[in-house]
Amino acid sequence: MSLQLTTKAQEAFAGAARTAAASGHPHVEPAHLLLALTEQPDTTTGPLLDATGSSLLAARRAAEAELAKLPKVSGTTVTQATPSRSFSTVLEQARQVMEAMGDTYVSTDHLLLALARTGRFGLDAEAIDQRIPALRGGGKVDSENPEDTFNALAKYGTDLTLRAREGKLDPV
Repeated sequence: MSLQLTTKAQEAFAGAARTAAASGHPHVEPAHLLLALTEQPDTTTGPLLDATGSSLLAARRAAEAELAKLPKVSGTTVTQATPSRSFSTVLEQARQVMEAMGDTYVSTDHLLLALARTGRFGLDAEAIDQRIPALRGGGKVDSENPEDTFNALAKYGTDLTLRAREGKLDPV
């Protein structure tokens, strides 16, 4: 199975593999991937979780709790963790999500939705699925760096209404 991955998705995979090996886990599990996604700056993960009533912290804690249950191996036997069957299932699910959305690259939002669909981390898959198009602003994932363009208004703009509600806007 050959997947085209966005740069951020590639970074998440690498982070998941590093965490698995550093923790003495012989296999890369979905929880490693979720943890890696929550640790990435400037991705759709945080805004998606916030928009669905969850948070990066809650997702990170769920991933860490799952990882704490995994068996560990010590010594020189774990130099590179291999993907587990459940990890491969998440990747296949992400590929299916990508195709269903008409995208050409698997991105971090595809991975997050696939992880939510496992039902293991307390993430609301339906809410995430509904929020992805709005977060993308109707855009498609057709390049290696689409996360840079998603939600550009929120990233680079200022919500004046919100600042006024918070009393942080000078009326002059």
